[in-house]
Amino acid sequence: MKEVSLSEWTLNGVEPLDEQALKTGVSMALIGTDEAPPHLLLIVGERFYSLDIKGITLGSDTTGLLKFLRRTKKKAAFVQLIFEVSPEAARKRIENILRQHTCVSEEVTCLAPICFFCNQLSKADLGPVRFVFDLVQILSEHRETGAVFVLNQEEKVLTDKRLHLPLYNMEKVRKNIRGKQREAR
Repeated sequence: MKEVSLSEWTLNGVEPLDEQALKTGVSMALIGTDEAPPHLLLIVGERFYSLDIKGITLGSDTTGLLKFLRRTKKKAAFVQLIFEVSPEAARKRIENILRQHTCVSEEVTCLAPICFFCNQLSKADLGPVRFVFDLVQILSEHRETGAVFVLNQEEKVLTDKRLHLPLYNMEKVRKNIRGKQREAR
């Protein structure tokens, strides 16, 4: 699922977005895949959940998110997560996790609630996860990822079915958060 070079990591087997498949399970969305770091959110069925600079998003409409991404041509990827959990239980779980936070900070990123959610359901040890590429690799190694869909970058599917994403470090994450905090003022 994931390969790492010095400047990028790769999602393999990408396919064009299948909205029906996306809306039937649990997926992690990477918004702004051409940016480092991308923004992360969790999709459970027809609802999405997120922690960002403005606060928490609990159960907003996935269709609206997809329309926004299409309209703005924002590049996105969606990694299906394979856990034994009902949609209702998954929604309750992520809502409870998100309610423990107010907004992202240099200490708590948008990855934190997703990682905590996955940690509760995964058979893997997610302790070493610091970045989304760590999370995808570990879940993939434990066969807890499924299809990978892309939006607004379908040319990736037509060529080699790989999506190359820029690597980043914690300083880049913190710098991004500080920049977004300044923009929000």
